[in-house]
Amino acid sequence: ATFKNVGNHKDLITLTCHAGLVRVPDWDDQGDALLLSHPREKRQDLGVYVSRNEGKSWSHARSIYPGPAGYSDLIVTPKGQVVCLFENGRDNPKERISVARFDHDWLMAGDLNQ
Repeated sequence: ATFKNVGNHKDLITLTCHAGLVRVPDWDDQGDALLLSHPREKRQDLGVYVSRNEGKSWSHARSIYPGPAGYSDLIVTPKGQVVCLFENGRDNPKERISVARFDHDWLMAGDLNQ
């Protein structure tokens, strides 16, 4: 009931696959950030994107897992570490569930092409 202006964003590859979304309050003393995780290509290459303007634009993408990947979810620890739980495997995205952990500096070192 509270979502407004819903649609696809030109900078994001959208698939019919569950994505993770989390708000990080005052993540780096520059205000809130939204983090989004999802496979970047046909259930391959799980990436994380950053938005600093409530999802109007996305930047600083990094690949978490380059192989087959599926559903993912995100949390942020009290110390600011980002944790991503995601499906992945060698041959298909449903072979195992893994956890990746990263921080602000690692994520912000990327761009949309990484």
